[in-house]
Amino acid sequence: MNSGGAHCLKYGVTTNNLMGATFVTMKGEIVEIGGDAMDAPGLDLLGLICGSEGQFGMVTEAVVRILPMAEGARPILFGFPSSEAAGAATAAVLAAGIVPVAIEFMDKIAIDICEDFAHAGYPMDAGALLIVEVEGSPDEIDEQLARIGEIAKANGATSAKQATTAAEAAAIWKGRKSAFGAMGRISDYICMDGTIPTGRLPEVLARITEICDGAGLKVANIFHAGDGNLHPLVLYDMNDPASRSRRPRRPARTFSSPASRWAGASPASTASASRSAS
Repeated sequence: MNSGGAHCLKYGVTTNNLMGATFVTMKGEIVEIGGDAMDAPGLDLLGLICGSEGQFGMVTEAVVRILPMAEGARPILFGFPSSEAAGAATAAVLAAGIVPVAIEFMDKIAIDICEDFAHAGYPMDAGALLIVEVEGSPDEIDEQLARIGEIAKANGATSAKQATTAAEAAAIWKGRKSAFGAMGRISDYICMDGTIPTGRLPEVLARITEICDGAGLKVANIFHAGDGNLHPLVLYDMNDPASRSRRPRRPARTFSSPASRWAGASPASTASASRSAS
């Protein structure tokens, strides 16, 4: 959850914290890149090496950024009447200049399946939920959560549950961290992976549902709402020929064509899909 995933909203992923690297090429050459600070001038070779995951050479040394740990962190769980409302709240929080550690999203189908598996205490009457975590001193946390709470309420939040103990914080995160495994218990699925502008979340979520409804398939949305990194899980039965024939065979086209029309859409919108075994 630290080099990728939920907590990268504030601090970035691996490449955002890599300052230098030494690697050995397939010809046996030793190459050193990077420097004493982030964003060295010239071509982004560090980003290339990091993203290639060993395809261009074997990394033998890495210089990484080390940051002091925050004094504390606290999550809050919001229930919303719809996915669109939760998406609008996410965009509003970021537009207000607040950068939480994480903003995670789950829709109704995901809530039901994950709660049945993890018994995390999620609001079963909600159409969608957000898990928002902030960090800092106790006063900083209180101030941030108060502002976020006001924004969530203005965007239709129907419930709010703030963790007051470590056990309550762990319970809030339990369902989210076990979501993909919980989903695999009840269905085969194809996990889409796309990135879209956060300001278009309500529109994208509605479009995803429209696409899957048109194909006669259910979809569970579980994703990193804070940076627009979506993970729609398209559910189907691998043992049913009719269901199998309706699953996305060209996932980039099925998912990404609406998103690609929007200014600022990332090329990652056309990225991968893979089936997870149940």
